[in-house]
Amino acid sequence: DKDVAIMKHMKQHQVQKEAFEAIFQEIDSDSSEYVSLQELQAAMSNPKMASLMQSLDISTQDVWTLFMVLDENMDGCVTLDEFVHSCMRMQGPAK
Repeated sequence: DKDVAIMKHMKQHQVQKEAFEAIFQEIDSDSSEYVSLQELQAAMSNPKMASLMQSLDISTQDVWTLFMVLDENMDGCVTLDEFVHSCMRMQGPAK
């Protein structure tokens, strides 16, 4: 049924969003509510965090390029909204 499929998709979207929010909080080591390139580099040097991101179909091979993709407004820091939006976009069918 179409309604059930839509509800499943919305639930999956919410679960993914919450996962990316939790990852953002982990990466934001100074609790500044934004992630710097240095914080992202430090987080991705942790094999557990890199594996987690890769398990969510987010490549961590080139941290600088990843940061540039995440930093949508190119202001040198990544907000929670930018992080979640960019990760969801990278993970979706329009990779």
